[in-house]
Amino acid sequence: MAPTSGTRTGADEAPVRRRGRHGRELAGLTAGIAAGLGIALAWLVPARSQPPSPPPPSTSPPVLIRGVGAQPGPAPDAAALDAEWTAYSDHSGCADWAGGDGVSAIRLNSSQLAWFFSDTFIGPAGPATGVSQLSGFVHNSVVVQTAAGRGSTFVTLTGGGACTGPGRPGNAAPVVGPPPAVPRGPSDKYWEEDGLRIGGTVVKFYNHYLAGIQPYIPVGTVIAAFPVSQLSAAGHGPRYGAVARPHLIALPSWTPPGGGAPVLWGAALLRAGNTVYVYGTQSPDVSVPDRRLYLARVPARKLTSFGAWRFYAGAGRWAAGQRNARPAQPPGSGCAGRVRCSR
Repeated sequence: MAPTSGTRTGADEAPVRRRGRHGRELAGLTAGIAAGLGIALAWLVPARSQPPSPPPPSTSPPVLIRGVGAQPGPAPDAAALDAEWTAYSDHSGCADWAGGDGVSAIRLNSSQLAWFFSDTFIGPAGPATGVSQLSGFVHNSVVVQTAAGRGSTFVTLTGGGACTGPGRPGNAAPVVGPPPAVPRGPSDKYWEEDGLRIGGTVVKFYNHYLAGIQPYIPVGTVIAAFPVSQLSAAGHGPRYGAVARPHLIALPSWTPPGGGAPVLWGAALLRAGNTVYVYGTQSPDVSVPDRRLYLARVPARKLTSFGAWRFYAGAGRWAAGQRNARPAQPPGSGCAGRVRCSR
């Protein structure tokens, strides 16, 4: 069985993960997202004034923010990245990111990063108003950051329906999943998990939950395949109305024989040479109180071909067929009773 931690290898992928699994790669982002969420949570404050209206879409280049940029190299200074994302939120218009959670990033090329978010507030926002009643909300989005001299430009991608210019707010769809029937209304949630770049494709996992509030009800896993060229071109395009339309592959939903929730795949990916190890979790419920960890492996070039996966079947064995998967850690070693399990 592959180790559960370590440096991912392979020239074709350069992912950055969230939730502490690869802290050195996410050090610069943590403070930035906290700042963005701080702004986002202020949406209850009545809007006393709005940020200046952006120019018409025909003359609207991407937002340029002075800061650390998206150049390759060591993780940027946390304070500098915090300031950069806060400034982007402060300048957000009706189709720009204003705050978000559940974040990871994948390098597209030497000058561009694609940042993947789960729940996302869309502008306008600003330091005096927070996120106003005019702001939008989607369950997932992508922001392409492009190095531009001594700063970066930012372009936010949704699934369509965001405004195409000032004064025309819409009901944006997430990149993966349908839009709500009414703005801010209930809708199924597709929250991002891990991903990596393989050749000219970014392969990204999303876990599907039914509409509603806690306890969230998991349904299964979807793999989204984004052409690198599509994301890169969007980062060089205009500020408003950028749309991402990945190819979606729904994995068969499977609940272990002991019952409980279905296994959700993509909690973490580890590339070791030409093999990708895919980690999955079974959320805790009444019949299965501990979160269970599952493991699969597959040739990198066949990551989106579920039939090529082989599943850890216990005692060092690997087997075809998800039905043969067994937990990769001893019973009782999950998070129940010690720390609060995250989604």
